[in-house]
Amino acid sequence: MPFSTLFTPSVRTGVLGSMLIAATCMVAPHTANAAKKKGMLTVSAAGRAIGGSYAPFTVDTTGAKTSGEPEVSTRMSLLATLQSGDSGGKLRFEGALGLDVARGTLMGKETLAGDQMPATTFDGFLPTDGWVGIRYGKGFVARAGLMTSNWGLGLLANDGKSYMDGRNRDWFVRSETGDRVLRALVLARPFADSSSTLRGLILSAAMDRVVADDVLMRKTNKATNLLDLNEEEVAMQGIFAARLFVTKQTWFGLYYVYRDQQHSDGKWLKVHAVDLAAHVSSSVAGNPLLLRGEAVMITGDTNLSASPEFPEHTVKQAAIAGQARLDIGQMRVELDGAWLSGDNNFDDGNLTQFKADRNYQLGLLLFPRVLGAWSGRSRLTASNPDVVGYPNEDLERLGTGGAVTSTMAIFPKIGYAMPFGLDIYGGALFAFAPTAVADPFHSKTSGGGEARNAMNEPQGAQLGIELDIGIRYTLKTPMNSGVTIGAEYGFLMPGSALKGLTENVHGGRLTLSFAPDYRTSK
Repeated sequence: MPFSTLFTPSVRTGVLGSMLIAATCMVAPHTANAAKKKGMLTVSAAGRAIGGSYAPFTVDTTGAKTSGEPEVSTRMSLLATLQSGDSGGKLRFEGALGLDVARGTLMGKETLAGDQMPATTFDGFLPTDGWVGIRYGKGFVARAGLMTSNWGLGLLANDGKSYMDGRNRDWFVRSETGDRVLRALVLARPFADSSSTLRGLILSAAMDRVVADDVLMRKTNKATNLLDLNEEEVAMQGIFAARLFVTKQTWFGLYYVYRDQQHSDGKWLKVHAVDLAAHVSSSVAGNPLLLRGEAVMITGDTNLSASPEFPEHTVKQAAIAGQARLDIGQMRVELDGAWLSGDNNFDDGNLTQFKADRNYQLGLLLFPRVLGAWSGRSRLTASNPDVVGYPNEDLERLGTGGAVTSTMAIFPKIGYAMPFGLDIYGGALFAFAPTAVADPFHSKTSGGGEARNAMNEPQGAQLGIELDIGIRYTLKTPMNSGVTIGAEYGFLMPGSALKGLTENVHGGRLTLSFAPDYRTSK
């Protein structure tokens, strides 16, 4: 697993447009059997461009506001996979090469200073895949090289490739390049040839050197090689996973990770994560029903963001997320729900705030824009030693980067697919703060240790209600792909936890993409 979520620090605690070109071609696509005999090369390219405009809003008590400039972001993904034929009997070879290009904000970057602020990143070239492997019969796979991975709903491991496959049916989701690792992987199906209920059991184990994820951060060294390795923070991971397929569309699984992260300045992080996930495909009165769920627990220790009182911190974080999707003819009804632990006590020696992977998303504004910008500005005030006393360490980790965090949320949605390729959909996100997302500076000074938000207001329980609507038209092309033109708009009504935010927070985006047809990719 690329460990894409771990830590959000406090003042003293902390680990934590548009145009797209795509094509898919098959070499030797005569028939499935012919491809199996002769091998198969698949080359695909997908991408998108997004033009967005979001009204400026206040981020802290200095009166600073986001720029509100129109922005254009792009992303193109290229992937080539190769599978050998059956001339070698049960032994087959496989491999993949992939990369993302022009990924991020191309024009209209946020000019307001802060850490991991919305619309501030751009990468010209990011390798995502570069691995080779072997298969033996139905029961054994081994691979080594550069990979991404995905598990469950993507709270921890998220490949960011949802816009290239069936997951691009999701609404109000904007996926970016996912976590990348150098991995050695073995996978086995010990009961593949039996008739028992365990014939769908898949066991896997892996060792990773993390290349990039939401936890690793680079302070001074720059990317100097193809893999963009971070030598300041080196993270190694050991992984075990078990997944039982009851049917092709229904499975239950366990994912375990041990992460050892060492920093060049002597800091370290050692944590365990246990992740349970399920994917159940069923029906209600003959209508397709999909149920998905994920539950995560992270425990361990770290000396990141050490303070005189607590040179080490205990990590205790948890999250639960689920989704129900029911298709009734041309209508689709969805319900997303999530609970993620928070942390509003900066002096108790515990790190309890869970940050989901940034590719796990709920809504257009609240988490990716408002809380992303508020937390991104935290370091600028929290690092003032004349006010807060002892200078704090690792304050660059305060920003959430727009990740869903510290919340209890439900997001009901409904949509309708017109026969001629037009979809309309909408939803209402209700988000609460069971543990306040507190601003470290104001909580420590004016609050005297009690939670205060970025506007120096006492924290309430409700983050807000966000109303989102969308429309998109897909023109189907050969090979089950499509060109999609879409528009999404959101309006946020701030709750008591965002008291002091007086502006109407709203904005939207236009998307032009070329990818597998989400209307036919179940």
